[in-house]
Amino acid sequence: LAFGIAILIIPAAISQAQTDSACFMEDANGNVLDLSQLCGGDTPSLFQVRIKRRDARIPVIDVKFNGNQTFEMMLDTGASGIAITAQMAQSLRVQPDSTAIMETAAGRIMVPLGNVNSVEV
Repeated sequence: LAFGIAILIIPAAISQAQTDSACFMEDANGNVLDLSQLCGGDTPSLFQVRIKRRDARIPVIDVKFNGNQTFEMMLDTGASGIAITAQMAQSLRVQPDSTAIMETAAGRIMVPLGNVNSVEV
């Protein structure tokens, strides 16, 4: 099926977009929610990403793969992997190395899995 390819990310390098210790979230109305009680003291893994727009209330951001190709992607902060389209996989020259079963609104589908060298937001 040409729904897309789920990519298990094994970044070659991890970059930190922001080093300040701000811990907050902005809701759909632009209200800033203080999350400092959840973040604790120093939170070096916290960073901000510019939201380009929202599709069905889901943030859309620019994501750069392998250091040279940028695609618009919907942001799911609870995701354990990244799903990309078949066209993106072809452009990135992702080689499938296994398969997995994914749950969709239409039921279960089998998708190929592959890897990229890096992901940047």
